[in-house]
Amino acid sequence: MIHELLLALNGCHGDVFVCNKDTGMIEVVDELPFIHPSEVQLLNKICRLGTYYQRLHLFVEKQQTAENGLYIKALANGVDEILNAYRQTLLRVEEEFVTL
Repeated sequence: MIHELLLALNGCHGDVFVCNKDTGMIEVVDELPFIHPSEVQLLNKICRLGTYYQRLHLFVEKQQTAENGLYIKALANGVDEILNAYRQTLLRVEEEFVTL
């Protein structure tokens, strides 16, 4: 399940972590038999990062392709640099789990 969580943290949803249609947040699928409700609460809090990443990534993509001023493009580039560091961290975490 760690791989599904890492994908959710990267803004991708799937079978275990889905996008809530009402809130737009990535969350654990309701009532999975192998996850305790307290774990669901913790995982949903962690998945907020994936939702925020997804929204910031969409902002960056939109601003880099739009006809905007220099300041907004600079902001988008700065946010993208921070998101790149986040992506690298996710990659390192995945590599650590693969080598276990």
